[in-house]
Amino acid sequence: MKRRKQKSIAARTVTYVVLILLLFLLIVFIVSRFDKPPVGEEQSSAKVITPASSDVISAGTAGSAGTAGTLPDEGDILIITTAAETKGTDELADNEWALFLVNNQNALPANYDSTIEDDIGLTLVFSDYRDYYFDSRAAPYLTKMLEDSAEDGVSLYIVSTFRTQAYQQTNLDNSVAERMASGMDYDTAYADALESVALPGHSEHNAGLAADIMTPTYTSMADDGFKNTDEYEWLSENAHKYGFILRYPEGKQDVTEIIYEPWHYRFVGVYHATKIKESGLTLEEYFSENGWADDDGKATEHLGPIEETVQADNNSPAITLPPDMITVTVNSGTGEAIPVE
Repeated sequence: MKRRKQKSIAARTVTYVVLILLLFLLIVFIVSRFDKPPVGEEQSSAKVITPASSDVISAGTAGSAGTAGTLPDEGDILIITTAAETKGTDELADNEWALFLVNNQNALPANYDSTIEDDIGLTLVFSDYRDYYFDSRAAPYLTKMLEDSAEDGVSLYIVSTFRTQAYQQTNLDNSVAERMASGMDYDTAYADALESVALPGHSEHNAGLAADIMTPTYTSMADDGFKNTDEYEWLSENAHKYGFILRYPEGKQDVTEIIYEPWHYRFVGVYHATKIKESGLTLEEYFSENGWADDDGKATEHLGPIEETVQADNNSPAITLPPDMITVTVNSGTGEAIPVE
């Protein structure tokens, strides 16, 4: 009798163990199902690089002032993520630091040149007759875009990236002088110049996040002919995958206050670049739609480095025209200098 009772207890014990094992296997099966993409969807093959101690990776090239970082293998899309959440969504947005406005209503700090050069760092991204540098946090995206475009058979050619505010002032002065040489009075020349050349501190180039990208066979900024090239078509289809947006689209001058520039691309991060491309909005409109700017266009959220900047007086900016002779240069240093009496 005692032996029969012991056998019964042993049988129940085995039964319990089997049930627990079956329950554990069921849980593992359910979890594994949730880890797989839904039927009909392919799992992305892009490699996501998330630095352990920093929100960014800075990758330098030969002669670079940047810090060496890690770039993805061939064929991967570079995605650097942060833990910041985007307002109104539970999706993670990369490079939130890069989402801020720089325009007539939102100026960079006057000392931002030293900030980006000494504290943030600049990375060499392209070199031809001169070297071109970019904010080191965003530089890997730009270099990866250049590499991938070449593999697709198009030749992207950098004609401008980071500019100091002093250099921006020179650009503005030269643009005004060029218009005056063609017969415009000063006021008309100045107003016309501001439609294509921003005030110092109000240019995205001064932030180190804008690149003027063209092709070796077409570098003219005198018209918008670049939009008819294979390079422009490639950028239109792919730039957002690397975090870049066409900053001054056609037909949006009343919003951006800058003429259509099919060559001007601004880094804002992959997430926001994709959202902006899908929406068809300018960066100003994107801020307005999300409630990140007031009625005057002044950013109230996503302020970046402009948080405590005192806006410059746009009605009386400084113009430093030489008293004896004005030197006009075309296309940011290319072309012959033209003396004007």
